[in-house]
Amino acid sequence: MHGQPGLQTSSPAYAIHAGDLLQALCWSNTAANIDGWFRAVYDDGTTDTFRFDRFTLSSARAASGESSGHVARRNGYVTEGLLFGDAAQRGQTYAIVYIAQGPSPSDVRMVLCRGYIYASVPLSLGVFVEPGPAGGHGAINVLTLTQPAAGVDYASSSIPTGAIRRPVGFHGQLVAAVAAANRELVIKIQNSTPTDLAGCVASEIQTSGQTQDYYGTFGITSTGNSAGIGAGAIQIGLPKEIPTFADRFAFVTFNIQAADQWGTGLFVVEEWVMPN
Repeated sequence: MHGQPGLQTSSPAYAIHAGDLLQALCWSNTAANIDGWFRAVYDDGTTDTFRFDRFTLSSARAASGESSGHVARRNGYVTEGLLFGDAAQRGQTYAIVYIAQGPSPSDVRMVLCRGYIYASVPLSLGVFVEPGPAGGHGAINVLTLTQPAAGVDYASSSIPTGAIRRPVGFHGQLVAAVAAANRELVIKIQNSTPTDLAGCVASEIQTSGQTQDYYGTFGITSTGNSAGIGAGAIQIGLPKEIPTFADRFAFVTFNIQAADQWGTGLFVVEEWVMPN
């Protein structure tokens, strides 16, 4: 017999015992509201509903837990259930719902479902999605790069604890002074040391007295072996692979001069919140 779409029928895999309770553990980069319900059918044919009253997550990507509020009265099976969240994008909020014999992590007996929840896409019983890029796309986050002092590069963009980020877009304008030098922009992918692990280089160099807009995206061959026109645009290829090993992105202009000036920039990243 088939159950309702998106819901699971009764299975011994979801057995619940008298005295068990349900718990939800969530991580989020936005102040998402979470609520939900799960239904159990006991061996004597009676039913019970375990509800998660609405609770609000912090945006710090730290673990936040909530209990369903009461315990199972008898032995039976969890047959259906949904956990709802109102994060705007997939990748912002990750949740795990499990059966536990008590409030401690060591009391966990069985995972009922896990995955990303966001507006109009709840997490249902029996769905198991790995955290990170393996399970699907992440959330797009547009970060502002504050204008630095003259002769200084943008500050590095650190990846917060509990997140994987991939750069998907970049824009910045460099006004080069009259001092003779060939400037070359590199976006470095670094660990926390920081040690350079990977990176990407602009497709052209910028010479003295030029004003150039830099645009970063996928699919660009970055060579840095030709000079840009006097005033225009320079592309920079961004890595299509996801640098799961990265801790930060650093912006380095080789041969930057004391009077060179970067304007306020934008750095676009795709982010997956991760359990931590």
